[in-house]
Amino acid sequence: MLSKVMKYEWKATCKILLILHGALAAYGIFSAVTLSSFMDMMSANWTGLLFTLYVLMVLAAGLFTILVPAIRYFRSMYHEEGYLTHSVPVSSYTLVTGRLLVALIWYVIDVAIISLTTYIILVGVLHEPKYLTEAFGWIGKMLVEFSEDAEVPFGVFVVFMSILISASFIFSLFTVYLSIALGSLVKQHRVAMSIAFYFALHMAYNVLSTIYGIIFMQFEGSMHRYRPSLFSSSVSGQFSKFFFHMLIGYALFFVVASVVYYFLIVKIDEKKLNLQ
Repeated sequence: MLSKVMKYEWKATCKILLILHGALAAYGIFSAVTLSSFMDMMSANWTGLLFTLYVLMVLAAGLFTILVPAIRYFRSMYHEEGYLTHSVPVSSYTLVTGRLLVALIWYVIDVAIISLTTYIILVGVLHEPKYLTEAFGWIGKMLVEFSEDAEVPFGVFVVFMSILISASFIFSLFTVYLSIALGSLVKQHRVAMSIAFYFALHMAYNVLSTIYGIIFMQFEGSMHRYRPSLFSSSVSGQFSKFFFHMLIGYALFFVVASVVYYFLIVKIDEKKLNLQ
């Protein structure tokens, strides 16, 4: 049943998001070809306009990638469609999981298309990809040096960073959907309350993150001992260990909080179907 829920949810969200991301990809290719072919003849104003339009399209794609599945989730679970959704013999775990997985897939697609189009445009501006290759090589070298200074095998470091980034994306996604679930518990102004709950959860995260950073610095030692330069060829081993240990705490938080948020979303759907 999970695959059927995901298939239905994909059909409900793909039309506008496919058009938007297709337009973003097409514009990225158009900009890259234009900048590569006519860079010398274009004025700074036209070049700035191309980049400004691209940034606006990226922001629109990112915003709609969040809003379209979220609005769909609200309407299909807690609004008029909710009666029909919950009349189907499918568990709340399946209904919620299917929608969250589709939203997460759109997150991945959005990041992939934005990264690819940005790379294409930069290649068009620089005319040769070797400059980007050199830049990526420099970044890779810095990451290797960081992992060595932190006394962490590079392979383990790459896996850890992948988990950290993925967990942060999932946590951000679940924050939106938990806010919607909490907003559904009130009888009136559900959209406004969902937004209020989102800002409350986000503020709580910021407060906890700040407290964690202060406590961690007191535990590990003052940051004044570490004076790394972002432009130096290497980072001090002491600071690298400190920063890596701090990242472990964030990764654990994202994983645990995501699991807690997920079960809260499901339980709210199971126990409190306050539909209009």
